[in-house]
Amino acid sequence: MRVETPLSIYGVNDIVYKSGISYVITNYNNPVVVDNSTEIVCPHKYTRLYKVNDRYVTINGTRVKANEYHVNTCKLALTTMERGSARWITNWCAYHQHIGADFFLIYDNNSTDEEFEQIVEATRSIPGILFRWTFPYTYGGSPQFEQQTHAICISKHSVQRLALLDLDEYIVIENGTLDELITPPLVYVFWLWVGEGGIDSSDPRDYTRTKR
Repeated sequence: MRVETPLSIYGVNDIVYKSGISYVITNYNNPVVVDNSTEIVCPHKYTRLYKVNDRYVTINGTRVKANEYHVNTCKLALTTMERGSARWITNWCAYHQHIGADFFLIYDNNSTDEEFEQIVEATRSIPGILFRWTFPYTYGGSPQFEQQTHAICISKHSVQRLALLDLDEYIVIENGTLDELITPPLVYVFWLWVGEGGIDSSDPRDYTRTKR
């Protein structure tokens, strides 16, 4: 897994070039001026996305060449954000590789330098990209939405399905194959909670927490 660093020095999460379009990704509360752009605001008001039909972007008066990340063409890629979680990453990636995942986008959110080196070592043989995502740490809210937006932008036209997961979440295919999971235009994934934090339900389609 190769290590990449976003263009956060310009006050945004990153400026990404993919398939002829540059995407400026930033926090909702950090609007910027991007020349000749189309602005998209997520419904939850966590993230702003600016689209420019050029590899070069003028942001707050500065002309910048957008980052271009190579993402393997594949059927299923996974992305997650973590911090100091080297001991969990290896099994999480190995399991999903076993069921057919081809590529991983892992965002390290402010681990210490020592922790980050452990994560680099743990992911060395895994196909994908490891990002140093140096924004306020959280597993919910804005930084995670920005991370997921980033993963979606850089994997456009390369990945057939992109799963947005946490390290304690695993895709379980009880029947059928991976191809049957990713081929339909719409895929439903029902959640099963393992432990004591859920609510009993006889039907997972109720979208309630289930424990076993």
